[in-house]
Amino acid sequence: MVNSVMSQKTKKKILCVDDSKLIRSLLTRLLKEKGYTPFVAENGIEAIKVLENVDIDLIFLDIEMPVMNGPEFLKSIRTNNNQTPVILLTSVTTTFVVAECIRYGISDYILKPFEKTELFIRIKKQIGEANPIAEGQDINPVDILLIDDSEAAFNKLQRLMPEGAVLQWTNSDNNTLKKCGNENFDKIIIDFA
Repeated sequence: MVNSVMSQKTKKKILCVDDSKLIRSLLTRLLKEKGYTPFVAENGIEAIKVLENVDIDLIFLDIEMPVMNGPEFLKSIRTNNNQTPVILLTSVTTTFVVAECIRYGISDYILKPFEKTELFIRIKKQIGEANPIAEGQDINPVDILLIDDSEAAFNKLQRLMPEGAVLQWTNSDNNTLKKCGNENFDKIIIDFA
């Protein structure tokens, strides 16, 4: 009962940017059930309008949308110094697009279809603690493992990495499993094209 009486000031505001009405409706329902205040936008342009009027705590962002897609939206808000945490929520697995979003500062990503438990773990991770970017604290570098047989793919991806990111490369042989098991990577990219 305490959650339903929670003051509007203490509720975290989460913006869901997705062109799928079904996804927006589902996220709205799930977020309300957990006591969050959801806002929705069908594309990047609508999302920017929401950000102009509401102090959002977290953004869920799809990649492929009409009018303004996810990477364009992300680039736009980061250019305007908005450091709100962004979680990609997408079915796109093209590593080039994901790498572009990493470059513009996504906080995390979840592949569709997603599990409700995973969704809330990621939300708590992003808004349950102080945002180091907003607080001016040091940011831990991102450790990324690329599994690809092409050194050219490694070189291409390395140019896209944000400052402070650590990119390691291995081919897809038996050593890959050893490397994955011995180290803790934030992201693993397979077959970068």
